[in-house]
Amino acid sequence: MPTAATADLIPSTDIKRIVSVRDALILKAQELAAIWSDMQELATQIAAPRVGEECAHGLAIPSLQLKGYDIDERFSVSGFRETIDTTCWRFLMEQSGMLTVMSADAKAKWQAQARRAPSGHAKDALPMLTLENVAQTFAVLFDKRLDFLIDGVVRVFEQLASNYKTNNRKRFTFKLILSGLVDRHGFFNHRTCDRIDDLLRICYLADGKPQPDAREGMYRQLSRSSGGVRQFDQKLGWITTEAQRAWEDSYISLRWFKKGTGHLKFKRGDIVIRLNQIMAKRYPNAICTDVRPNHGSR
Repeated sequence: MPTAATADLIPSTDIKRIVSVRDALILKAQELAAIWSDMQELATQIAAPRVGEECAHGLAIPSLQLKGYDIDERFSVSGFRETIDTTCWRFLMEQSGMLTVMSADAKAKWQAQARRAPSGHAKDALPMLTLENVAQTFAVLFDKRLDFLIDGVVRVFEQLASNYKTNNRKRFTFKLILSGLVDRHGFFNHRTCDRIDDLLRICYLADGKPQPDAREGMYRQLSRSSGGVRQFDQKLGWITTEAQRAWEDSYISLRWFKKGTGHLKFKRGDIVIRLNQIMAKRYPNAICTDVRPNHGSR
């Protein structure tokens, strides 16, 4: 049963109703499969053999469509169940806001799970959609919020390329150079944008503000702000024409370049200190426990 905490995560969604509708759809799919089997059997009794040939196959029943889902001889209830379960899990994760508190790596793992069949057979696959599984899954994720916060910051630091002198290998400083923010066509990298969200989460936390919904995260913000016009080049393929290559808010300023890197600058020293303090939680004996921001790296 959904707990009070689970219900609070999804204030606008009736979990019981979603699971109930899902169960009703599966029941109808089972009925449809039985009817379809009967139709196929009956069709074999209406043979129309070609001249000089014996009837080897019955009348072919054309495929049906159910909101884009093919219903033909390949139809299976298990496949239909997997499609419905995956769709419902994605909906619940988005509506709950849980993606907003998850680190970039946690979101990537979730997306990989959502691409697998939620039958429980594959390793790390999503569980079937039941009231119990929903409550258990969200309770576990909710309890991992602090881990997500720390993991996100640590992974950003670990992913900083050491070939840039600006990236201090001992601690966070006022300026970071992020690799692979954009590709040669001008598309922003989802994972890198998610890592910037992991840093901004600390900024909002420092001021006691709620973090924007994941659907309005850095990927969406940067895509909107770039404003480039996409056109096809015979040699390079699809490219984005010269457009805005900078973005900022009250916490950071960000510039990106054609080679794909992004230069991120923090506007407040207390944020840099907080980031190093979080690093110290994971590596208490490391050099990064020196939480003084390096003003010389502005």
